[in-house]
Amino acid sequence: MEKNMHYVVLVAEKVLSGITPLLSGLSVNKDSGYLTIRDRINGSVLITVQIGKCKPEKAKKYFDFSLEKGARLFQHKKHFSSWQSKDEGEDFYAGAIISEDLILSFSGLSELADEALVLMVANLCRWIHDGDAYSIAAISDNKYFTDLRSGGKLQDYKQIM
Repeated sequence: MEKNMHYVVLVAEKVLSGITPLLSGLSVNKDSGYLTIRDRINGSVLITVQIGKCKPEKAKKYFDFSLEKGARLFQHKKHFSSWQSKDEGEDFYAGAIISEDLILSFSGLSELADEALVLMVANLCRWIHDGDAYSIAAISDNKYFTDLRSGGKLQDYKQIM
């Protein structure tokens, strides 16, 4: 992993600040969560970090879901996104994606916003190419990701690079 974790957290915080306005129509204000990065080869957790300030009563839930999403994606070797194995009846939600060497997962927003955040982080850190990011977003028809990438908004994120 080429990027230092402080940089990755800054990227995730910037992306989160871009996603939260897109969620304004949701009944619950969601503006934080946990980001987990795993090694794609052996599944080991490299880091789990809080992004934003989680409400204490939600922190454990977001932490656990972030870990679960990545672990499940690691088990499904042919999948590119946890969207492909989501099952709300089993509390298996979307929000994890693969890159060449890593699995990134996030929990704290809506499923699609969680996925958009990790797609953007992976793309901005150059862990996933644009075409691959769009292909993964197409699996879930992720409008949050396409909204974040459109209209010149990408320049806002590149300022931190």
